[in-house]
Amino acid sequence: MEVGPAVGAGLSTELDEQAELETPTIAGVLPSDFPEDFPLYAPSSLIDFGTAESGRRFVEFDTPAGCPEVSGRLAPELAAAGWRRVGTEDGTTAELHKGERQVALRLLERPPGCGIHIEYRR
Repeated sequence: MEVGPAVGAGLSTELDEQAELETPTIAGVLPSDFPEDFPLYAPSSLIDFGTAESGRRFVEFDTPAGCPEVSGRLAPELAAAGWRRVGTEDGTTAELHKGERQVALRLLERPPGCGIHIEYRR
């Protein structure tokens, strides 16, 4: 018995449509006074903003990534943007300065992801 080629042997996916990969983004609109040169973690969603008890302005984001991943990726981005850490850091809280500007960054465990709380002065 002679067996011919398989029914789909001549088919190819070469001309099939390909999905475009989406670039992670920040969902939400930042307050106009937020420091434009402060790196933000993406993907994340702005969930709150206003004035904190400290008198500083704040923004808060949620991201599906864990806090260690957020911290690990933000640290070099902050340094590259010229933000330097001041004082001690416990891995979830940092004071950052750039020139005269000061920003407080706090990571909040929110399983399965992480909350990112940023306080700044205008």
